[in-house]
Amino acid sequence: MKTGKIITLLGILCLFFTGSAKAQNYYDALRYNIFYPGSDPINLGMAGSTVANKSGFGSVSENPATAGLFDSSSLSFALSSRNVSEDASYLGVTKNWNDSQSNISNVGLVYKMPTIQGSFVVGGGYNQLTDYNRAFKIDANNPNNSITEFFNQSSFYHDIAYNGYALDSTSTGTESILQLAQNGFRGINQYAEVKERGQMGEYTLFAASEFQKNLYLGIALAFPVGDYTYHRSFLERDLNGNYQTYPYNVDNIDSEDRIHDKLSGFYARLGFVYKLMPWLNIGGSYRTKSTLKVKETYYSSVQTTFDDGDNYKGDLNGKINYEIQSPGRLTLGASIIDYSGLSVNGSVEYMDYSKITMSKLGDKSYEITQNNNIESNFKQVWNYRIGASYKLGSIEPRVGYAYYPSPRKYFDASRKFYSAGLGIGMTNHLMLNIGVQLARWNDNVSLYSINNQSMTAGEKVDRINAMIGIRAVF
Repeated sequence: MKTGKIITLLGILCLFFTGSAKAQNYYDALRYNIFYPGSDPINLGMAGSTVANKSGFGSVSENPATAGLFDSSSLSFALSSRNVSEDASYLGVTKNWNDSQSNISNVGLVYKMPTIQGSFVVGGGYNQLTDYNRAFKIDANNPNNSITEFFNQSSFYHDIAYNGYALDSTSTGTESILQLAQNGFRGINQYAEVKERGQMGEYTLFAASEFQKNLYLGIALAFPVGDYTYHRSFLERDLNGNYQTYPYNVDNIDSEDRIHDKLSGFYARLGFVYKLMPWLNIGGSYRTKSTLKVKETYYSSVQTTFDDGDNYKGDLNGKINYEIQSPGRLTLGASIIDYSGLSVNGSVEYMDYSKITMSKLGDKSYEITQNNNIESNFKQVWNYRIGASYKLGSIEPRVGYAYYPSPRKYFDASRKFYSAGLGIGMTNHLMLNIGVQLARWNDNVSLYSINNQSMTAGEKVDRINAMIGIRAVF
């Protein structure tokens, strides 16, 4: 009975020892290994295709050897603004929601050292690699089940749901209070908002040289850093007046989840560019295996409010540090350079997502389960990118397209990227660059599961990323 609810010391201890590792799962490992094509306005306009040709500071993130092709020193600075719009379908009802975020996309120095012959170029800076902007909501009546039934089966949520009076005691254990109500469960309206934000970039130190005539080699030391936030509010409301009999006269049950991750790591990138002809280059790069360290804080709560105004709340917060090990990435490309003013770039990137692993999750059996899930549900892919630019005096329009096959075996989450850009020569030493990219893909998200049956929302995602920057040559 709700008048007899108390939070015991035993319950509090259970919160901290049963839930600490369960916020992390194999989809976190996937999220932190998906990168978008194009990290500066020039490269963005050509869909990140410039592996064998220089194209602003962003090409160094694709292949450090391209730095050796620069014929002058330069400073670059750019800003990005992103908007994501999602149509989420749940129980036959589709809702749209969107979110925007802006930040620095890159800042970098390329310095061409004086040489008698050949070239030797060094530099460093910051490039944004990906972002985590997502936003969707649902609003539908569920006649079949409640998220409180999931709470009753979850070792993570059980105690806070019990303390928040979404669950109550029975002779055989605990049960959802909506199931215990007079006449049992009779449906509930569910409303949820989910928002994800943040980005990952890398601080880079690089060097490139013409090792021998027409052969350029490069190396970069990269230090990825990132920030990710997740917020889910899930509200169940008795809009139809089905639960009005004391003590289960429920008005609403409100649950909230917040996660904040700080990301850091290290890897190296090796690359080459070879000039087959004055107008034709080939190139490639390899990003070494890496370990990404994740420092996570989390907070979850469940609060039940009754028709008479009584309310009860249980909550939990904690911290955990874990690691994600990623395999190497191989990128190959070719470029036709300034052929009567036209440049065309193409590249492919290989990544085996099934080789990602997670460690230090705190529970060895849970860790094994997540790594098995990675191996079973993810696959190897080849990402394809093509872009072109054309010089019209001081104006340089750019276009690009990229196709990233789905890394998931059992759901088609392939992504298509449509890019365009423009370079405007303001003076002999200063260029304004603008890039815009539209990405589209389908996704699905499990809101909760009961007896291994998932309540899933299907999503159609549109993401626009715009960058504007200045490149000064000296």
